[in-house]
Amino acid sequence: MRGGGISIDMMSNPTFIDCVFKDNYCGGKGGAMYNDFGCSPSLYNCLFINNESEMAGAMGNDGVSNSIIYNSTFTENNSSEQGAAIYQGTGPFNDPIIINSVVSGNKSDKGQHTIFNWNESNTAVYTSVIEGGYNGLSDGVIDDTALFDSAYNCTNYSFGYKSEEVGNRTEKELKEIKKTLSSVENTPEPTLLNTTNKSDNIASTSTIYVNANGLGDGSSKNNATNNLQEAIYQANNYFVKTGNVVTIYLADGIYTPGANRSDSFILQAGVKLIGESEKHTILSGEIGTNAKEDNSYHVVIGSDNASLNKLTITGGYANGNNGEVYDRLGGGLLNYAAGNRVRPTYKPTLGFDTALTNVTFTDNYAESGGAVYTYHGGNPTFNNCTFKNNEALYGAATMEVGGCAAVYTDCTFSNNHALYSGGATFVDYGSLTSYLSCDFQDNVAERCGGAIYAIDRASQSILNNTSFSTLIDSSWSNDEDIFSTAYLNACTLTNNSADFGNAVYVFEGSYIKLINTDIADADMSINPECTLIENNSK
Repeated sequence: MRGGGISIDMMSNPTFIDCVFKDNYCGGKGGAMYNDFGCSPSLYNCLFINNESEMAGAMGNDGVSNSIIYNSTFTENNSSEQGAAIYQGTGPFNDPIIINSVVSGNKSDKGQHTIFNWNESNTAVYTSVIEGGYNGLSDGVIDDTALFDSAYNCTNYSFGYKSEEVGNRTEKELKEIKKTLSSVENTPEPTLLNTTNKSDNIASTSTIYVNANGLGDGSSKNNATNNLQEAIYQANNYFVKTGNVVTIYLADGIYTPGANRSDSFILQAGVKLIGESEKHTILSGEIGTNAKEDNSYHVVIGSDNASLNKLTITGGYANGNNGEVYDRLGGGLLNYAAGNRVRPTYKPTLGFDTALTNVTFTDNYAESGGAVYTYHGGNPTFNNCTFKNNEALYGAATMEVGGCAAVYTDCTFSNNHALYSGGATFVDYGSLTSYLSCDFQDNVAERCGGAIYAIDRASQSILNNTSFSTLIDSSWSNDEDIFSTAYLNACTLTNNSADFGNAVYVFEGSYIKLINTDIADADMSINPECTLIENNSK
């Protein structure tokens, strides 16, 4: 199920010059080529045409595979799910480099049809034609539907595969090509997101008052400070010294994290943040003058042993154009220690157990997890929270990736919109997400899972100590033997829509369990390899 034309494994790094990959098929990943476990082939003047697979129609990269693609063309490749041309999946990151190449005319039924990057995979593209453009590390990318001649040479630009060069190279030219390929520098590593306490000051008591118009030191309501981030740092210092949790009271008003897009409110352990009223106490990413494009990437960065109550989080815009790779994740709340590129089984986990009550997420955007993105064993809890009018490519409201165990209780998901999958929520790579007495209404995914999308993506183990066996299936004696699972109890799903699975789309070995749940949409799409554990629902 990997690599219809060629499968490369276990630290192999072959070189392909003047090669054509045509009419190959694979039922899993990599219609033409699949790379895994540290395999980074180099390709020069290669053509990928009319290859097909479920994911990664032409090329799939997993397990730290950093292919070099030079003067090559990807066209007329197809995938039924996503990544019709070039797909970067799990393991934990893949950083191909594409130079002087053409990616155009590919088709994916349910996802991105050019380049798909999972989590912190970071494809770099230079001086290339990419149909639809490329929102990632790039320079000199041209958004165009290239025209080809009968040999699939790119006639509009000097990029991509050239058939006339095939079979006419001297030994000297081949050596020069190999030298060129070997000189390509690796994609820069992302900078670790710095969430450490940056203040030496300490709160004087276990209560701090903050007001957007305050001029005081935060010692009382009438002497409130206007510096929320400094208050968070001082509260954390007090907690570290005394062991006592500090409550920060926010007066109604609008609070922004800073002047730069990379600025966020950074939560700290031992901090309880409570707004005066959920509707009018607002943490906002609206820091610039444009409607969205100059907003904060993330409004809030999560933390263990931290909580938020009675707040609205809005205006995060994680499009990642000029930021770090994780700046395309979690527009409202980024809920993990980003930039730490660890193996799936690495402990301690990177995900945060942030607790949220009476919080509204509205009008946030990200490529993945429009309102909230949690990764690598995070166990956040959401009680009586509202997610509305958030957008993303995948997981318009929330996304859990990599052994997470998020719990949503009495939450409402409405009018969220995903360009591809997960109109409200997206459950990925061995995560278990529980929805208890939640309402999903009027969410839209233009491809799969109008309300909920679950995919396993070859998860390897659960990364935390949460016990799942009694909740999901008593036959699972080993809590590490678990796959992506959506658990719904006493939920309602109404008027959600998608091309595939108006309410729920469960894919690639994932599980779903429904208890006393009303699916008025009457449309679930559960792939044959997936499991509906129990369904005593309406």
